[in-house]
Formats: sequence, structure tokens, C-alpha cells
Amino acid sequence: TLGLVDVNVDVSSLSLPLSGISCQPVRLKPDERVMLTCVGTGYTITPGDMENGTVTLRGMDHGTAPTEEVVQAEDSIEATVGQGGISITKTTSASIVYPGDFVPYTITVTSKPDSLPVNVDVVDLMPQGFYYQRGTAQVKGTQSDAEVDGRKVIFETVQIDPGETVSITLSMLVGADVQPGVYTNTAYPISSLSGTRLAPNATADVRVAVDAAMMCSSIIGRVFDDKDQDGVMDQGIDIGLPAVKLVTPRGVTIKTDEHGRYSVPCAALPDAQGGNFVLKVDERSLPSGYRLTTENPRVVRVTPGMLTKLNFGATLSRLVRIDLNSSVFNERNGQVYVAQALQDGIIALVDQLSDRPAFVRIIYQRGDEPKSEARRNVDIVQRLLRDAWHEDGKYQLNVETNIVLSSQQRTQK
Repeated sequence: TLGLVDVNVDVSSLSLPLSGISCQPVRLKPDERVMLTCVGTGYTITPGDMENGTVTLRGMDHGTAPTEEVVQAEDSIEATVGQGGISITKTTSASIVYPGDFVPYTITVTSKPDSLPVNVDVVDLMPQGFYYQRGTAQVKGTQSDAEVDGRKVIFETVQIDPGETVSITLSMLVGADVQPGVYTNTAYPISSLSGTRLAPNATADVRVAVDAAMMCSSIIGRVFDDKDQDGVMDQGIDIGLPAVKLVTPRGVTIKTDEHGRYSVPCAALPDAQGGNFVLKVDERSLPSGYRLTTENPRVVRVTPGMLTKLNFGATLSRLVRIDLNSSVFNERNGQVYVAQALQDGIIALVDQLSDRPAFVRIIYQRGDEPKSEARRNVDIVQRLLRDAWHEDGKYQLNVETNIVLSSQQRTQK
């Protein structure tokens, strides 16, 4: 066996397009294996290579024997095309943000030293309500931009060499309609050739906090002395009632100041469509003899970032009680008739009440009749009273109703 000199590869015989490549000739001793060192254009892996899983390079080697005879032989080398070797991380320097803030993110893609050069598309999936800010992105420290497809921000054909770490930075805007909570941003690399994912997802979380100016709905109001009992505070006439307690559904207690005023800062966090807020006056805290002239509790519609006013009226007035039972009602042929004495009494009562504000409380003593019948009878009397008051009344008449068991029914139970 003889050695060979000027051992090289015939570039024109290579099975892959490697134009411009040149190799350094070597001397080959008998039974020796030597690696050729070549420089020039590299080869880009194709989708077909990805599908096959291998890349094969074939060519003709040649060398000169001591007898000056040229020796040729066909040679080949096969490489496996893998999906591994790439890792990705996602980080942010912000942990708590508010609607309207800009959030900086950093994506780091790393290739293993023993891997091949690869082109990847880096996909960044934005949280709902976050918006990519064009002009803020950099790839390898150089300003770049990305394609935006819905919630996807895509950095296309990022070349990564073996052992290289590529950093991508960008900023996102937190939308004004984003609700408080934790929002996850997700990034992943895919092959620019095949679209295959090359590494598991990388995530970074931020917590969107409440911006009191933008998200909270606050309540202000007053508990006032409603002299005309119309439920509306008349400036210069009605004054506030101090030290009155109000309670929220969560058990928070508020007390009015010396002018009857109160406030509930950030009372609710309604969504973009708004929401309801409920507030109730503790009637036991009203001045002695005062009764409310407005609904209690009251429900108001609240809007994010808006101030809502909620007033309660109360007044000092006489309490007039009407006691009833079924004896003054008579039903014939499906029609309910009220005793004339009761009708006359209602008209006389209206005359007496017209000069000074009063509350009317209707107490119905229910016997063995059904609850529905008792309720019907009370409604009839209340309607008669309001009809009579509509003609002669000088202020808004407030009427309370209450149905109780008669003493006889209570004894039987």
C-alpha cells in the first residue's frame, strides 16, 4: 500500500450546491484517515432535508501516488437533521403594571455549541389587551421590526450559529380596558423552513393592578333633612343630617360628617360595561323621629373611573297608623268592594294630613285568608289613599305597609 499526496476533493462532483468552496490538499499515509479543511459557501437545510431527517454530501476524492498515478474514489458523509439544540427564555423587568403602561420584554434564544447553524422564526404571543409598540424592537442589539398577525408578533428568519445566544427586546402597551389580574406573555421558536417548533414555550407574567383614577368608581352623597318629603335635596332649604351610618353589602360602615356628607372611595371595580352598587342607611342611626323619604337600600349604576352621587332623604314627621283587617272588604262576582266607612275615613285623613308632613303606616291584621288576598287588600287601600292625596296633597306622601298575623292566628299557631 502506497501513500498519496495532493489529496483533495473534486468540487465539481459534489452533490450539494457549495459554490465557491475550496479545500486544502493533504498528504495521506497508508491506512491513514485525514479530514479535509474546506472554506467557502455553506449549505442551507431545505424543507425536504427536514422531512427526510438527513443531509448527504457525495463527491469524488483524488490523490497522486508516488508512481504519479492519479487515484480516485467516491466518498460520502451523512448528517442527521434534528430539532434540538435550541432553548428560549422570556423575561420582563416589570412585575406590577397599570393600564396605559409600557411593559419591556426580553426574549433570549440560545443554540448548543454542537448544533448546526439554523434560521428560526421567533413568535411572541401577546396577552389579550396588550399591544406591540412598533419601533421598540431590537434583534442582536440592532433595531428591527416584526410582523404582527393578530396577537402574534413574529421575528422572521433569525440566524443563530452554534453556541450563539440571540437577544430580542420589545415593548408592549397595556390597553386601557385591561382588567386587574395576572397576564402571561408567551414566546416560542419555530423553524423558518418547516414551521416546526424547536423548543418549549417560554413565558413571562405581569400583574395588572388597579389604577384608582381609571378603574375605580367612587360614591359621594349626603343624608339630608327632606322637608317636603319629595326625595330630592333642595339647595338652601334641606340641610344635612350628621352622624348617620351607611352600610355597604360587604359590611363596610360609613358615617356622615357634620354636614351630612359621606364618601366611599373606590367603592366598586366595574368592568367596561359598568356595574351596580348598593348602599343602605342604618335607620337606627337617624335622629329620633326621623324616617327615610327615599328608597333604602338604594342601587345606582357605576362606571369605571367615574364619580357617582347617591343621596338619602329623611324627615321628622307625624306617624299616622291605619289598622285594617278583612272585615272591611267584600268580594262579589270577582269584584272587591271596600266599606264606605273606610273610604270616608281615607278622605277625612287626607284633609288632616295636608297641613303638616306625615308618614302613613298601614298595618293589616291577617286572619285565615291567604297571604295573596291580604296583599291585594293592602294594595287597594294604598291606591285609594294615593288617589285621594293626588287631588289635595301639598307634599309627597310616604306610605309604609306591613302584613301581620292577627292575635287570634298567633294564639292558634
